[in-house]
Amino acid sequence: MKLDREKVISILSQRERIVLEKEGYTRAAVLLPLFHREGRVFLVFTHRTDTVSTHKGEISFPGGVIDSGDRDPVMAALREAQEEVEVEPEEVSIAGMLDDITTVTHYLISPVVGFLRKPRRFRPNPQEIRRILEIPVESFFDPEVFRVDTRYEFEGRRYPIYYFHLPVATVWGATARIMKQFLELCCGWVPPRQGNPGHD
Repeated sequence: MKLDREKVISILSQRERIVLEKEGYTRAAVLLPLFHREGRVFLVFTHRTDTVSTHKGEISFPGGVIDSGDRDPVMAALREAQEEVEVEPEEVSIAGMLDDITTVTHYLISPVVGFLRKPRRFRPNPQEIRRILEIPVESFFDPEVFRVDTRYEFEGRRYPIYYFHLPVATVWGATARIMKQFLELCCGWVPPRQGNPGHD
């Protein structure tokens, strides 16, 4: 799969992303860290510990709450990636941003897409991260891994929940929503028709 920084920059710069403002929501940012290794493109995910305050045990991108000292979501995403997996900000070449999303836990998340300048060894912060997952982007293209559950209701509305059931882990919830948009925009991925509902 050919997925380089210039292509992703071009795609993300030519669209107007959705920027949300929601009263009562906590602003957060995540980094989608991409890197090339032996002709393949990988994404870095984290498996959160059971001792963190929110989203215990979930698969997520490096990220967290935007602090008052962060000038923008990009700075927050880079700071959190440094804290969680020891990626230095200068190692990351920012390609652009995806749409803001909200979660049922009242977070407003800004996803930042970045390419690591070279492959490296990641070191998890043991207080927050149980393990680090380096997953080839092509793994998400298998139509058998994608599922949709349309039964979830929140505040009187029905919402789809997306799942990517990979051999190493299940990516779901907000992380899967972010991943779905990245795949559609930057990789030309088309989800299987309606997925296959039923996985909880």
